[in-house]
Amino acid sequence: MEKLRILLLEDVVADAELALYSIKKEGIDHVHVRVDNLKDFKNELISFRPNVILSDYNLPTCTALDAFELVADTVPFIILSGAIGEEKAVEALRRGATDYVSKDSLSRLSHVLERAMKEQVMRKEKLETEKQLVVSKERLELALIGAALGTWDWDLKTNKIIFNRRAMEIFNISEQVGIEFGLRTLYKVIHQDSLIEGIKSLRAHSMGQSPFFECELRVKGERDQWKWISAKGKINRSVGEEGVLRASGTLHDIDTAKTQQEKLVRSQQLLHEAQEIAGIGSFEWTLMDGFTYCSRAFREIFEIEETDLKNHRDFYYNHVHSEDREYVLAVFLKDRKGRQDFDLEHRIVVSSNMQKVIRSRGQLFFNDTEKIVRVVGTVLDITEQKETQRALYRGQELERHR
Repeated sequence: MEKLRILLLEDVVADAELALYSIKKEGIDHVHVRVDNLKDFKNELISFRPNVILSDYNLPTCTALDAFELVADTVPFIILSGAIGEEKAVEALRRGATDYVSKDSLSRLSHVLERAMKEQVMRKEKLETEKQLVVSKERLELALIGAALGTWDWDLKTNKIIFNRRAMEIFNISEQVGIEFGLRTLYKVIHQDSLIEGIKSLRAHSMGQSPFFECELRVKGERDQWKWISAKGKINRSVGEEGVLRASGTLHDIDTAKTQQEKLVRSQQLLHEAQEIAGIGSFEWTLMDGFTYCSRAFREIFEIEETDLKNHRDFYYNHVHSEDREYVLAVFLKDRKGRQDFDLEHRIVVSSNMQKVIRSRGQLFFNDTEKIVRVVGTVLDITEQKETQRALYRGQELERHR
């Protein structure tokens, strides 16, 4: 164990030796340096780096308070003096000195030293914890800034909410309003429909039906335009009778993503409706899962139910007319590279043993081993079109003969 380093500010050698003898008698392993003026005291603070300071109150060139101003509370500072009077002792302690021990009561010195060192350890641990907390908070703030996330903290006793700056920007709340305000301020900017959904989500979480709550809200943005935000959070409960204390969470502006998603969904709906009107079926097939998607028009062309596709990886090929299979395989197996388009016409045999002619178009996706891993495409029943073409051809031939 490292020895205790004691710096004595004492001009009377005998008094210093008495103090050190009292410390040694109690079994405290230590090393020491004695000085009698502020100049040497300053130097030893740097070179000796003491763990504790023992100082007489009155010295020829200074007082203990003059020395303490050089140390502040970085090192335990114990005043070791004769009768200095209660007023001076209280003043020294008020300024921050660790303790005061009378030279007439040196038996207390070892106990005061031990207590002072324990308090110093606790003080250092506290400072280190606070430092780590500050660093952690700074990292969190940087992460929130990088993710463009706002934070909120809701005191459920007072119904007051605290927002950070980003959250205020998301809610379009000016700084003049302040970062702490009541729920009524939010009610004015949240759309009624989404507010109801948010309350339902919060209630479900408060009843223990979900580990946290998450909802999407429409709020008024700039120029009173509605925009979408995502709110997530968790209610923190206390152990006592009061139950819920506070809730906290994050806010994220998802308006751009939400708008794009709605446009994409609408575009897909329009495409699906257009395909249904035109009788075009669409499908997706993967090597791992077989048919992962088949539209209603696709199923109508092949005269099957949706359940018929489960666990039938070769469903499409099995319906190809036996005389056309070699042709279909040749199209699907040629030049296996990356991604390829295909466009072919062939016959299929459906469940009623009826033959149909379809046009199949799409893309083939190959892996590094030149195996098909995915097929995306469309099918169109052109049986009637082919029959019309044949009838027209036969009519033309008859006209030529006539």
